[in-house]
Order: sequence, then C-alpha cells, then structure tokens
Amino acid sequence: FCLMLQVAHVQMNQKNADLDLPKQIVKELMENGAQVSVAIFRNLLTAHWEARDTEGVEETLESMLVSGHTPILKACSLILFSCELLSNG
Repeated sequence: FCLMLQVAHVQMNQKNADLDLPKQIVKELMENGAQVSVAIFRNLLTAHWEARDTEGVEETLESMLVSGHTPILKACSLILFSCELLSNG
C-alpha cells in the first residue's frame, strides 16, 4: 500500500510524466477501500494542471469528493479556468 503511493508520488513529480499509472493506483486503492490522502489528490491535481489536462483535473476532483475530501471551490474554479486558458492558448 505505502509502496504504491510512493510510486504514484514519484511518477507525478516527473516532468512530462505519464499520469496513467498514478491515476490507476489511486483508483485501485479507492476500490479496495483504502483512504487516499488529500496530499496525493493535490499532487495529482497539480500534475494534471501542469499537463493542461482539464479532463484529468475534473476526474481528480470527482475522486476527491467520492473519497470524502472536499476541495476548496475557489481553488477548483481557478484550476479549471487556468486549464481552459492554457489549452486554448
């Protein structure tokens, strides 16, 4: 369990990282009833934002809610707005 989270964390912090592995790890942890920390979700949000991946940001926000974490609405709006601007620019 801890090793899987460490792998996900390292993967998310690499430049031009493929986010499929961390997303899959988080998904499997949630499916198995493990608590995923808000820090993991924040890192995943940051990675999606840096990749200009609006869909990934939205999926991560939904996963946060499902796991019982309440994202800050103002921050979510800013992230999604920024992603939209970056993807159109």
